[in-house]
Amino acid sequence: MNFSIYLRQTKLWTIATIWAIGILHGQLSTHAGLIYYVDGEVWLDQQRVSKFDPMVCVAAGHTLCTKADTRAELLLQPRNYLRLDADSDVQMKSGVLSAVELDIKGTAMLDVSAIDARSSIVAGCNSASVSFSKSGLYRLDCGPDGAIRVIRGRARISVAGRNVELQAGQIVHLSRTLKVQKQGAGASDKFDQWSTGRAETLTRMEKRGAVTGFGVSQPPVVNVDPRQY
Repeated sequence: MNFSIYLRQTKLWTIATIWAIGILHGQLSTHAGLIYYVDGEVWLDQQRVSKFDPMVCVAAGHTLCTKADTRAELLLQPRNYLRLDADSDVQMKSGVLSAVELDIKGTAMLDVSAIDARSSIVAGCNSASVSFSKSGLYRLDCGPDGAIRVIRGRARISVAGRNVELQAGQIVHLSRTLKVQKQGAGASDKFDQWSTGRAETLTRMEKRGAVTGFGVSQPPVVNVDPRQY
């Protein structure tokens, strides 16, 4: 990287850190659903969200939508992220930081790194309600052939009064009986790869001190090229 470009980026990071930490602490102390990263055309209700729009939250009752070949990432709680695939949407039912409730259509990945008895995340997926009791990585396919997959962690699935527990490496198909099956390794798709890339970018940023306990210390919704790290 050119040294002058590096210095300019360092100055921008410093300014952004001072600016963002104060706002983040105020905004994320009570509200979940900060739009942290957008990749392409993303809409909040009827308004397009630009990657340069700072500090936009998906408030309770509002919906974030992606279009074809676009994706988005929300910061739900400190260190807990929801990643939304193309042609998908998420509606925030409750934006209370300690008790997040949302409804997903399409495909999403929940990357949970910090959860305890004082906080919860509950996701609606087709007719199922999904809660997460352990840090981990969870994929929710909420289309006609809905499925919930636990890559790491543990989840509880509730459908019409029936409950099942999913452990790491297990899957439930919602269009069939709620029979827990072992998930084979299988080939990952583009969304899996994109989500993995985002997680790796966040890890590198955290090591550089660009990620705080609340998420970011850079202006949110900035489309960062992972190759810079």
